[in-house]
Amino acid sequence: MNSIAFVFNQGSYGNASSREGMDVLLAVSSIYDKIGIFFISDGILLLVPNQNPQNILLYNFIKAFNLLPIYGIKNIYLCKNSLIKYGLNYHNIKWILNAEKISANVWRKKIEKYDKIFCF
Repeated sequence: MNSIAFVFNQGSYGNASSREGMDVLLAVSSIYDKIGIFFISDGILLLVPNQNPQNILLYNFIKAFNLLPIYGIKNIYLCKNSLIKYGLNYHNIKWILNAEKISANVWRKKIEKYDKIFCF
């Protein structure tokens, strides 16, 4: 199977890594049969709603995450351990994407099933 995983582990606007990762993700979405997206560590902050990067004169690339369902990408995971680390309650926040909340042990098992892994 032709599969690829994207691991977002950087915060929203500290550097361009996450924005570049989103660009690559959208660019290759028609090439791969199976795409998985994993949000871990600071990467979970990408999915927190009501971000206003224009207030610090940055482009709001996070809106592009709304395109993922249109591209048929369904394997989206959010690290439960990272939520705990940041004190975020998965059920009390209306996240930008519907992501399956999984523990670090489970996502390690899931990510092993992908042929290629990119980290941003």
